[in-house]
Amino acid sequence: MAVLDFLSRVFYISEEFTPKFTFPKQSLGGRMSLKTRGGIETLWRAIVIAGLVAGVSVLGGCGGSEEATMNSDDAALTSFIGEKPAQAQPSEVAVAEVDRELEELKAENTQLKQKILTLEEANRALNTNLSETDMQLMAEKARADSLARLSAMSGSRSGAPAAYEEALVSFQARQYDDAIAKLQGLLDAGVEDRYADNCQYWLGESQFAKMSYSRAISHFESVLSTKASEKKGDAQYMVARCYEQLGSAAQAREAYQSFVNNYPTNRLIPRAQERMAKL
Repeated sequence: MAVLDFLSRVFYISEEFTPKFTFPKQSLGGRMSLKTRGGIETLWRAIVIAGLVAGVSVLGGCGGSEEATMNSDDAALTSFIGEKPAQAQPSEVAVAEVDRELEELKAENTQLKQKILTLEEANRALNTNLSETDMQLMAEKARADSLARLSAMSGSRSGAPAAYEEALVSFQARQYDDAIAKLQGLLDAGVEDRYADNCQYWLGESQFAKMSYSRAISHFESVLSTKASEKKGDAQYMVARCYEQLGSAAQAREAYQSFVNNYPTNRLIPRAQERMAKL
């Protein structure tokens, strides 16, 4: 069909470009003249058709030649630089590996967050412990100041044995073993009753400072068993402190309550109530 269409177009063009020749009338009745004109038109049409066919052939040859040349150039370039690398496509294995690494990173991130929370909790607990320690240090300092004043009052008594005064000095210097030895020596030597309760009390304080809480309790209870002593209230408070340090919360609470009930005017009442509330 394409060939027939092409030939029809060529014929149409040949008709359009064939000139109309006019010749003078000849003798012989004009017949010679008509034949001559028809022959010339036919010849001209043949020339036009032949030219068109030749032109199309040349154009087709040029196009093929140009395409061949381009293909030849592409082949030469490919041989020089190599084949164009194909675009890499991620494989299913690579995608799975990336997903696995993402999951591991998420898990690691979760663990780090948990560790941060744990550290924050530990930090808060540490701050709380530090605050409580500061409060305890302040309380101990106040108690030490009070003990210093009381020891000074005890030492100012007329006729106080020199060993007793020396024992209090050793206690204030935190030489607890030396204080214990001097106080126990006074008791063993039969010190006067008015000093015996004080010796027992300071023996208890010395043992408490050494964290020998059970021994301290025995000395404080000795003070409590005395008929009349100005140290009974302090001794009862220190019994509660010893039980608290030993971890016996119930006994400590009972001892604090006994102190509050029996010695309501003692200066240590607010401190006892505060410590009892924490048990």
